[in-house]
Amino acid sequence: MILIIGGAFQGKGELAERLAEKEWAKAGQKTEEGKVMDGSREDLSEVRDCRILLHYHEFIRNYLRVRPDADREEIRQLAGKTAEHSPRACITMDEVGCGVVPMSREERAYREAAGIAGQELARLAEQVIRVTAGIPVRIK
Repeated sequence: MILIIGGAFQGKGELAERLAEKEWAKAGQKTEEGKVMDGSREDLSEVRDCRILLHYHEFIRNYLRVRPDADREEIRQLAGKTAEHSPRACITMDEVGCGVVPMSREERAYREAAGIAGQELARLAEQVIRVTAGIPVRIK
């Protein structure tokens, strides 16, 4: 699994597409066999064999709307399950912990949960790549 992180609109999706094509070809599978899913519009909690998972941070936000009492361990397990069920996926995630600390308790809880999920995905990933202005830098 490859985790691609960075700010909003920095080119993470385009990089995920290029890397996923290489990863699936290396495994001898056609890219059209793997799904592309978007966490801002779809529930990713039960996904399997995805090629690309976009906006994982937004999936975490939506998950907290349904499960506002989710604790750190639940979020960690959720991210671990994602990695286990889509081991060749390229997952994109915005870095949401930088900048001004939000006043709203819900927004702070979301940032914390997104950070926990990102840490777990990074721990399990074969590669972690940060993208800024379309330039990828491998950090793991």
